[in-house]
Amino acid sequence: MRPVIERGITLTRREESHATGKSRPIISIVQPRPANQLPQLFDCVKKAHSEGVDLILFPEGYLPSYEDNETLSLEDKTIGSLKHLTIEYDIVIATGIKEKLKHRRFLSLVVFGEGDIVAVHRKVILAHFEKGFFSAKRLRVDAEDVFPVARIHGIGNVGCLLCYENLFPETHRLLRYKGAEIILGPSGFGMKGEGFDYRESWLCELRSRSIENKTYILSATNAIGSGLMGAVIDPTGRVILDLDREGQTSCPIDMEFLRKWRKNVGTEKETDELTLRVNINEIPSLFYKMLFSESQSFRRRFPIDE
Repeated sequence: MRPVIERGITLTRREESHATGKSRPIISIVQPRPANQLPQLFDCVKKAHSEGVDLILFPEGYLPSYEDNETLSLEDKTIGSLKHLTIEYDIVIATGIKEKLKHRRFLSLVVFGEGDIVAVHRKVILAHFEKGFFSAKRLRVDAEDVFPVARIHGIGNVGCLLCYENLFPETHRLLRYKGAEIILGPSGFGMKGEGFDYRESWLCELRSRSIENKTYILSATNAIGSGLMGAVIDPTGRVILDLDREGQTSCPIDMEFLRKWRKNVGTEKETDELTLRVNINEIPSLFYKMLFSESQSFRRRFPIDE
């Protein structure tokens, strides 16, 4: 039985005694080299389990491999292996997948828990160099695979973005409208190279998004290049985990702090599913047109050779 959708939130099958789960779930960020992907993932999950981790985040396009042209269907046996891992190690796995869906290819973020797929986000806003290979998911935000938020018992309400989508305030605000407390936003590769250094600017933007929406933001990057964006940012914009190299590390996040912080600044109603659940069809269409826009200012600041 698949999870069900209720008021824009995906519910896991686990019976929820309350909506919030435990107050300090442990998060693991993984930034690996693209090699032996599935065995590597298994090893990382085992390590995370030994550290009491509740959710482990892998980078964008991690499976089958960010550097190859291979794709993976969600019906593949690899997906079955990941579902089994979540039961065996009692952990939530979030990973980027280069997904094949019929005749189209998507950059997807898939969240696994309790032996099933809890949420799938298919990338809506592609960077220009991705458009020749991947399709952009049509922006129908009431669809289950566009900017989903999954309520995961023991963790909280988890929203999904991918890489470039992190730079748009509207995407984060939409997830907040849907009830997100934690936003997963893994990326593809390092932010430093010859002639450019995006990392500090990128980190500044993520901190801004966390402050604006009072959410935790989690990021992880494949170990390609330097300036990797492994980070956990709290609802006040503090960077509580900063991993700019290859590796795996974990830290707790304080969900009680998040909820008290929202209450103290007068926004607690945004976490109350009975009080605020924006009807997607009632938001002005201009809001969504903004999501489609390529940020010209971003391109001017950070030109990329074609």
